[in-house]
Amino acid sequence: MAATVPRHNEHRKSEAQIERAALAPMPHRPTTDFTETTVVVTRNAKITVKKVTESIPSQLIGHRPRVHLYDDRLEAWLGDTHVPKTTCVHAVGKRGFRNLACCEAVFPRPAYRCLAGSG
Repeated sequence: MAATVPRHNEHRKSEAQIERAALAPMPHRPTTDFTETTVVVTRNAKITVKKVTESIPSQLIGHRPRVHLYDDRLEAWLGDTHVPKTTCVHAVGKRGFRNLACCEAVFPRPAYRCLAGSG
């Protein structure tokens, strides 16, 4: 294999030289891989982005932080200050507590579990 690759590349050497001359230098910083949106912090210190509700510090109630929406996470920014991350709660319609991973902790007794639809 080590001998095959250079032999195949030898045929394309002139084409690679032409293409290499036309290439622009790589950027110094990484490219943007997120979508940015602005949200309002509710009176309960929560923000909602794409049906995901997230708690943030109560000092930000009434502010409008920018949210960077990545494929796997949210990051909130107020000016150039990163807002600390807290637990995400995925709400699903009116019965949002039904699919919580910590449902047993939220509804410890059977009388309350029926409210969540798990008992």
